[in-house]
Amino acid sequence: MLLLKKYQNYLIRIRSSRPSDPECPVRVPGDRGRSNIDITEHTNDELVVSDMAIDMLTRMAKGENIAELSNNPLFN
Repeated sequence: MLLLKKYQNYLIRIRSSRPSDPECPVRVPGDRGRSNIDITEHTNDELVVSDMAIDMLTRMAKGENIAELSNNPLFN
């Protein structure tokens, strides 16, 4: 959970940065789709992320070549 909080703070910092075009806010991938979701419908929902997925994402963020994914065409 701490890792997700860290990324949430990172995304907040990106979104609050000065846009190159003052008419267009800075967005991150997924923002456009999330803007169409009624968040009140999901306030009690939880996102469950396995420890293995968190570990892989952390390793990928550090630039490690993940052997488990290297043969998967979706990640190459």
